[in-house]
Amino acid sequence: MDAALQLIQSASDIGSAVAHRLKSAGYRPVLLESPTPGVTRRLMSFAGAVHEGSAELEGLRARRCATPEEARRLAGTPGVIPLLVADLDAPLPLPARVLVDARMRKRREPPVQIAAAPLVIGIGPGFRAGVHCHVVIESNWGEQLGRVITEGGSEPYTGRHRLVAGLGRERYLYAPGPGTFRSERALLEPVRAGETVGWVGDAPLVAEADGILRGLAYSGIVVEAGAKLGEIDPGGDPANCRGIGERPARIAAGVLEAVERFHGAG
Repeated sequence: MDAALQLIQSASDIGSAVAHRLKSAGYRPVLLESPTPGVTRRLMSFAGAVHEGSAELEGLRARRCATPEEARRLAGTPGVIPLLVADLDAPLPLPARVLVDARMRKRREPPVQIAAAPLVIGIGPGFRAGVHCHVVIESNWGEQLGRVITEGGSEPYTGRHRLVAGLGRERYLYAPGPGTFRSERALLEPVRAGETVGWVGDAPLVAEADGILRGLAYSGIVVEAGAKLGEIDPGGDPANCRGIGERPARIAAGVLEAVERFHGAG
């Protein structure tokens, strides 16, 4: 295995699972994340390194780097994944053999990045192999989750939510309008339907289900109307709110399969 890097756009739960899987397999991933990450599942990701300097996830630690050169040097350190704070729409801060777009923009048209690296992998709706990227990984729940797609594209965004304890969309908290999100609540705190969890501007963010907070965006971020800001686990089990979940794990397995099949392509 050569010393080339694998850049992963987004330190969300999905991007973090991809970085974790690649690092565990002996690769040299580097996470790229914005200065104000919109991540909600903070105990299931490395995104905390943006604000706190480092973050741990299932035995590996992400460390924020001040420069691309530091990230390159740190990439070979056992047990450590470098994280660079960067504009994810700008040119890549480091050359890489593999680029993984894990931003999961859903309704937005994916950017065409097929020339950005010898192997470009797109995760989520809208990506088409040979157009936006070389390889697509299916991200919708179902039998195809994690499938490596080399011809055609991924399934379209459905807007449907997986049911947990009979609840779908009710488990999530969305911005009622644009503005600055603020909250004094903490992850894993109990919440009841009808409670105010935070505010976007002067508009309250109200829970629609009972449970505990599985996800909550960082207070102080500026959001658009409809942005996902929180998630409630109706079962109230903290174990469901930590570590790498089933969906990110299956997606990460697909990315690893693609990297091992096509690493060095082009």
